[in-house]
Amino acid sequence: MANSGKFARFTESGERPKRSYATFLFAVGALLMAAALVVLAVPRVIAGIYAVPAREVIGALNQGGRVSVPIASDLVIARQALHMAQAWQNDAVLAIELARIDLLLAARDINSGQDGRQLLDEVIEVAQDGLRRAPAQARGWMILAEATLARDGVAAPKLVDYLTASLNASPYDVWLAPNRAWLAMMLWDRLDARARELGGLQMLLVVKNWNLEILLRIAKQVGDPNPAREGLSVDPALRQQFEAAYFRL
Repeated sequence: MANSGKFARFTESGERPKRSYATFLFAVGALLMAAALVVLAVPRVIAGIYAVPAREVIGALNQGGRVSVPIASDLVIARQALHMAQAWQNDAVLAIELARIDLLLAARDINSGQDGRQLLDEVIEVAQDGLRRAPAQARGWMILAEATLARDGVAAPKLVDYLTASLNASPYDVWLAPNRAWLAMMLWDRLDARARELGGLQMLLVVKNWNLEILLRIAKQVGDPNPAREGLSVDPALRQQFEAAYFRL
């Protein structure tokens, strides 16, 4: 008990241990590290602020919305916002979102008889940049495929690679299924067995999550029912239903 008493009196005496030089350096290092983390976080925060208008448009698109001609100016605002955000932080997700907005703007220009090639060039460049850093972005690969198709035509040699990468990255993404089913039908003769299997899955997803009518419209646009017939072969009843409806159109 005597030893305990001496220990207690020592700790309560008001004396402070001497601060070593090593302790001082550690404290300074911790402060510098904290400051560095703050500095690194600033670009991300500012980029996030700039991207807010674009997030609203992207959110609407993700919910199945459509940016129509009367509000097409929202696309321009979103594009400007993403360019500003990219200037502060060169982020892969931001790049793919910018490519998505650019592709919509290019489609609007092409559909109105204008030349959308400059925007398509930007889509391809920005999407490739984002995918180099985030290769698992299924939507990014599909954006790249659609822009390449629009610019270079269906014979473009990389189209199959881009579609296959999108299918492999996220085969059950129902929001991508209609466009992927359409492109798979167009490229059917160039797809290997695995890509055809995943292409058929997209057709099933279209029917089960939307309706058969959408798949029929896609097949009519492609002009050949055989890819859909083969893609739906895993469900004979659905295939028969498709065939009957297609040849009635």
